[in-house]
Amino acid sequence: MPSASPTWLPRLLSSLGYRVPPHVRPLDAYVDRYGDARYVFEVDYGGGPRRVELIEEDLRSLLWEDAPPRPDPMDDPELARLTPSRGVFEEIWRRSLSPVLRRVERREAIRRAASWYRRGEAPEWLLAGAGLSNGAKRAATAGEAFLYKSEAWLTATLEHRPGTLHVKITGRLTPTPTKAKRGEIRRITAASMRRLASLTREFEAQGKVPEFMITTTYPADWQGALGADRAFLDRYERAKKELERWARLWGAAKRQYRQTGRMPQNHRLIEDAYHDALEEVARLSREYLRRAPDGTIVKRHLDAFLKRFDRRFGRKVLARVPDREAALALAEHYEKEGKYPMVKVLSSKKGGFEVVAVLYRVLWWMEFQRRGAPHLHFMFFDVAEIEMDEVRRWAGQAWAGVVWGLRSLARYLSAEVGHAYDTLRALWGKEAGEAFFAEWLAARGLDFEVWKHLRAGTRVERMRKEHWGYVNKEVVGGAAKAYQRRVPRLYRNVGRWWGYRNYRRQKPKRVRVPMSDPDAVGILLDALKHAAKLIPKPAFKFRKKLERSLEAIENGEPYAYLTLWGEAGGLALEKVEAALAA
Repeated sequence: MPSASPTWLPRLLSSLGYRVPPHVRPLDAYVDRYGDARYVFEVDYGGGPRRVELIEEDLRSLLWEDAPPRPDPMDDPELARLTPSRGVFEEIWRRSLSPVLRRVERREAIRRAASWYRRGEAPEWLLAGAGLSNGAKRAATAGEAFLYKSEAWLTATLEHRPGTLHVKITGRLTPTPTKAKRGEIRRITAASMRRLASLTREFEAQGKVPEFMITTTYPADWQGALGADRAFLDRYERAKKELERWARLWGAAKRQYRQTGRMPQNHRLIEDAYHDALEEVARLSREYLRRAPDGTIVKRHLDAFLKRFDRRFGRKVLARVPDREAALALAEHYEKEGKYPMVKVLSSKKGGFEVVAVLYRVLWWMEFQRRGAPHLHFMFFDVAEIEMDEVRRWAGQAWAGVVWGLRSLARYLSAEVGHAYDTLRALWGKEAGEAFFAEWLAARGLDFEVWKHLRAGTRVERMRKEHWGYVNKEVVGGAAKAYQRRVPRLYRNVGRWWGYRNYRRQKPKRVRVPMSDPDAVGILLDALKHAAKLIPKPAFKFRKKLERSLEAIENGEPYAYLTLWGEAGGLALEKVEAALAA
């Protein structure tokens, strides 16, 4: 038991209209998980001290009321004027049967109303404090609640990038976001897909169009390529089959015992073998988890593939100069010409500096096939001086070399290998011919799996439509392609689902509108309603969302969030800036 009360606790009780009797000592106050304020006291009636814990509504049973009760915040006329949604709140209050829910709804309404007051203009009931909880979604300690008072305001923030405008209204009493706990990733998140959609809208607003796409896949033994070797996987599968066999025998023995009351004569042997097989599978499973397919290997393959692409197609040395300042001036000159997507200045191994032109930009994303193997797409745009036919002849060899760790695949591409495969398949058919062909390759120190992957590992195709709808369709997809967005079982370290290279995003332009300005609501509503005229009629779901957001702004809600796409977002921002300047 503490020897003295916290200094802030008597002041808080006094602000609530209570005096502490001599036989009561306040010890602590906190907010429970339901958002209720709880107070802890030490009470001594002469028989020794005992601990008492009360909620705010029961304080009058222990403390003396020093002042008339506080007026109900919901009866305040200023609150009624500032909160048009009061009727909705009262309906929820009347229908609610749960006392906890009633208290939560009351605090929500108080929080919404308080956020509209400017500093120093709140009524007395708000200055006195509304308990220890700052709304059900953001519980504060007692000391914080006592100092909070009326430090509350709302601000509208407009953040614009080409193609996207985010409108967000927040305030001091808006729920404080909790830090996300990053657990094991099992699928691509909706937030990640929204960020990708925002990026593609930025591309479209700048007039960038996709030109060609490279799709890479992994071989049939993709698990071996990403961690576990084939020999271990075969041993693991054999152990699982052995366990299933002994499990069936042990299950039959137990059924016989239930029916006849007797176990088979060899039940000890069956039981021991079953438990031994179970332990072996458990041991191999732990080993399997250590060797499970690893997403970090996929990202290493991605980096290596793009580095090979850079060396073969992606860069062009424009000039070599001894002085860095001269190199920067030359790079600026080439960038102004606009002939190349990017121009960089790099240190040369031979001394001096090189002015290097980057001949492409690329957006990549990852999917999973039905068999569980990862699947990479590379969408190239702003391409300069790159022939797609050359890329098509190069891509398969480069990707197979990256996956299998080989510098040269010339022996696999020789005419002798192709003639042997065609001959054996014509003589023996597909299955037998490929079996004999695998032995033929092994005798020459070549791997049949590498040869198969080389034949079917990549696809290079020109984009038929000059827009980014294909990317959003593939990533967002529908129920039919939901498997592409789910991480397979035992796949670990999935990492990023998408990214881009050789592109600098434009910095967002932010405009803040203090909602304490009496004209702020009108400015926002006029701009958004005017921009809504550009939204296509088929986007009825977005129109409904827009209507709800506009209603929230009109009703003085302490939080609203809206995203406008394309030309509508830029138009709304221009109208807000013009209104603020006027």
